[in-house]
Amino acid sequence: MNKNYSKFLKAIPNKREFFECLKICNENYRSGHDLVYYRRIIEFHRKSENGLYGLLQKEEFYHLIMKTLEKWNMNQRGARLTTIDKFKDSIEKNAENLIKLSKLKLSQLNQSLLNEIKPKLKEIFSNLNVMETKSKIVGVSKTLHFLLPDLVMPIDRKFTLNFFQINLPSDPDREK
Repeated sequence: MNKNYSKFLKAIPNKREFFECLKICNENYRSGHDLVYYRRIIEFHRKSENGLYGLLQKEEFYHLIMKTLEKWNMNQRGARLTTIDKFKDSIEKNAENLIKLSKLKLSQLNQSLLNEIKPKLKEIFSNLNVMETKSKIVGVSKTLHFLLPDLVMPIDRKFTLNFFQINLPSDPDREK
């Protein structure tokens, strides 16, 4: 068993405690416009008759993702978002794989399927143009979560990477 998974199970050993932690997070972690924008993204996904394909036809969807990334602190301190045109173009170039992956749910993956989709996710991750700055993992993971909310969870440095004791390489090019 993976040591990070073991650590997770020790921290949250059952579904009841997991959902209690999730409830606390939902009540306290995000609030205001950042939560409103995020909920709109999820609502777009849940109500889209044509799935991600339909959402990628809407200019409003791209702008909502960018606004949410800003509210999630991806355009302050050392982080700089790219332009909306570069952002949209990079998503459109990856649309075929994104649409295929959008039908999957993290909770339904088995090892075989995970092995199959990892190269596609890596390719998308490497080709999404979200940040002007070199460090990509946080901005791209959040964007992937907004595009594939049932498959990819967002990563942040303060909580996720610390919890799993992941040290990013000092060279952001190695984040790919």
